[in-house]
Amino acid sequence: MCATSERKLRILFVCIGNSCRSPMAEAVMKNLLPQSSTWEIDSAAIASWNVGLPPEPRCLKVLQEHGIDTCHIARQVNQDDFYRFDFIFGMDPRNVEDLEKLAPPDSPAKIELLGRYDSERDNIILDPYFETGDHGFRRCFEQISRSCVGFLRIHGATRRCHAAD
Repeated sequence: MCATSERKLRILFVCIGNSCRSPMAEAVMKNLLPQSSTWEIDSAAIASWNVGLPPEPRCLKVLQEHGIDTCHIARQVNQDDFYRFDFIFGMDPRNVEDLEKLAPPDSPAKIELLGRYDSERDNIILDPYFETGDHGFRRCFEQISRSCVGFLRIHGATRRCHAAD
């Protein structure tokens, strides 16, 4: 049985372009939370090249295979994000490094790797964009799912604790 927590968190997922990993993480996390949740979940990019675009078609395909929809439109990280969100998750060490450089000195947001919460200790969620086919996106989905479940087991409640099993 899943435990319930009253603590509401604001979470931002970030990758380089906000077309693959971070919108997938946003969609997975929203799917794991109870429908009545008031948690704020979003995703954004370090770079600006995909701003205004939907997620990569292979990302959408893998999400849909798991019954998850998203209407996310890519956006770029801004200074307000470092004050608005409690946790800002990078998908790989370069994302975290870039976020730490962008963060204002007085930012209260905790910046860390999402993969830190992966039960299989697969800490780095590699960018599948330049891979051929869907395999990399499926790998990302599994890593992201395990990591989101792991985070929620520590910081909150899920309506589907078995989602990454």
